[in-house]
Amino acid sequence: MCTSSPVPNANMSDQSQPSTDEPGVPPGPHQPSEFNFPVRTYGKQNRAFQTHWFRSFPWLHYLETNDSVLCHTCITADKQKKLINARNLERAFLVEGFCNWKKALETFRDHQKSTCYRLAVEHAESQRMYGDIGEKMNATLAEERKKNRMIFIKILENVKFLSQQGLALQGNESGNFWQLLKLRAADDPHLCDWMKKKRDKYTSHDIQNEIVRIMATDILRDIADSVSHAKFFSILADECTDASNKEQLTICLRWIDQALEPNEDFVGFCEISNIMANTIDNYTEDINMPNFEAHLLLFEEMPREEYTCFEDVYRAYRKVDSANKLLVSEVEILLKLVCPGNAVGERSFSTARHIKTWLRSSMNQCRFNNLAILTVHKERTDKIYLRSVAKQFT
Repeated sequence: MCTSSPVPNANMSDQSQPSTDEPGVPPGPHQPSEFNFPVRTYGKQNRAFQTHWFRSFPWLHYLETNDSVLCHTCITADKQKKLINARNLERAFLVEGFCNWKKALETFRDHQKSTCYRLAVEHAESQRMYGDIGEKMNATLAEERKKNRMIFIKILENVKFLSQQGLALQGNESGNFWQLLKLRAADDPHLCDWMKKKRDKYTSHDIQNEIVRIMATDILRDIADSVSHAKFFSILADECTDASNKEQLTICLRWIDQALEPNEDFVGFCEISNIMANTIDNYTEDINMPNFEAHLLLFEEMPREEYTCFEDVYRAYRKVDSANKLLVSEVEILLKLVCPGNAVGERSFSTARHIKTWLRSSMNQCRFNNLAILTVHKERTDKIYLRSVAKQFT
């Protein structure tokens, strides 16, 4: 600790330096090189701090306010509560400040041999070593995650493309999925290394099924959102036999948008045991029946024609001018919901024959249904956001 008062010096700075009593500890020791250090008198001798001591003892932290030094290594460790087990804490280098320049070298060397200083140095070395390793591990892990995410997006793109085109995903290394991956790996070394892995490649049959399910569910959500905003909709059903001789019932939704334009959307296949019609939903609950009966009577008087089938009614309605169509709006709604043909249903049959062939007849119903949705709704499949699919998968 300081045992002698400093001689006043005009060059001393009035600005206070960082102290251990303050909340923060400076990141490095304060070691001024062009400062005019005050002179202290010890008997008949004058002594002052020497700048070359900074080179011999790099832990010295100079305080210009009272011309004294602290041990920066020790005050840093003490601030982090790492010197609790140290014996004989040297307060001169921790709190009070050392300024006996007459015995400076001897005291500095003794401090470097003290238990307090050794513990502080061990803590600093441990912090530096493990801190660097931790940062490197975090950086490496972040880079690895980024590469894996990019590769998984490419796998999703492959599944999306093959499903959209109705092509087979499974098979050995000569199959569509692996051949497409090899083609894309030609200019991507990370993907090439990924394909050489023995496990965790995200290319298995179960992984593909889950990816296809998530994509198909996203499309169904989009359709459901559109239909939920429609005032009227109907359910259309038709039947076909697939390549494995199973009866498939195709389900489509026909709905009227805000512009009163009809829309048809395929929503899936349902395996049925027979083709007998049991019940038909009563869609008249969605129509204003009193108005419908009145409009129907009015409609019968408009074309002045005989109706022998539904097509005759539809052709007659098309002859009605726009002004009169407003008078039979309930009839218009019914005609649009119960359409003369089911084009979407017919297209779904073609898709079923394209997806489930004699070579792919063992496909389970869930996979078959999801692939059909992705193939039929090509435009909606194009709009699938793959990063959202990846997030749902994880």
